[in-house]
Amino acid sequence: MTSCENSRFKIKIEKKAGEYSFLIFDRNKIISKGKVGKHTEDDTLYLNCGKIGGIYDTDTIQIQNYGNAMNEYVHFTQCGEKYLTFIKSK
Repeated sequence: MTSCENSRFKIKIEKKAGEYSFLIFDRNKIISKGKVGKHTEDDTLYLNCGKIGGIYDTDTIQIQNYGNAMNEYVHFTQCGEKYLTFIKSK
């Protein structure tokens, strides 16, 4: 991630025994973990990491960080940005 306090948050996705799991880090602390859910709609791959959902495209996950008055939620309360982009590191 290239924003929000010098890439404070990271998502790590691993494949073990044919299943994908995720870890979400706030700096070096794990703040969420579990199985990755995925589905495809109109040629777009959606990933769910717990309650956090995003669009996956070419080594990038785009997440909407917060909703609106009709659908209120915040995933990363320390970030004021509406959309967060996580880019796969080498």
